[in-house]
Amino acid sequence: MPVEPAQFFTEQLERAQSGFAIASTNKNAQLAALNLRQAFRHRLMLGLLTWRQGSNPTSYLASAVQQLNEAHLVVQQWDARFDVGASLPMATSALISVLVAKEPTKATSPSNGLAADVRLDLLLAGGNPDPLLANGALGDLRRSKRTHLAADTYENYLRILASKGEPERLETACRLGEKLFSARSNDPFFSGGHQIEGGGPNNELIVDYRLAAALKLAQATVPSVHAWRW
Repeated sequence: MPVEPAQFFTEQLERAQSGFAIASTNKNAQLAALNLRQAFRHRLMLGLLTWRQGSNPTSYLASAVQQLNEAHLVVQQWDARFDVGASLPMATSALISVLVAKEPTKATSPSNGLAADVRLDLLLAGGNPDPLLANGALGDLRRSKRTHLAADTYENYLRILASKGEPERLETACRLGEKLFSARSNDPFFSGGHQIEGGGPNNELIVDYRLAAALKLAQATVPSVHAWRW
């Protein structure tokens, strides 16, 4: 694992955990949600760094999902007016749950009220996406030139799911997925997002967890740095 990024995200995780402890003492739901969100992403980032280096990231990913699952409903009890689930990365957690074989919290559904990428994440995590919902979300992404790479990427994830049982198609889609992920290094949309998305300099340090989830759901056996093998 690269030393500097790992140390940075470990320190950030400790800060988020400390912030969550303070919020819990005061039963401050909004502050708790903020720190839960940060802790989840920092754990995920540590797992993705570990994964790219060829080591088993399961402990990081499983603990990220577990804390979100356990804390979500508890925090919600502190403030009935605040929608905790809407402020947490539940869709991302659902995808990671696919990899570590944990049951995701059913906090959100892929409704039109959510951002297109969140809807697509939930559809992807379900393993058998509704074509109408998927095409609608893809159409929303294609409305902006800035998110065309994201649309192409999600379309390929869906292609992988549809290719279950077809090794040649899965191989082709996996290789395309690798190229699309590499393209994030120079893409403004991904470079402006969180580090877990692999934009900018983070591209060579981590893997595409969505591609991994799609390949696992399709029961693909294609060798790739992005494939889940634990």
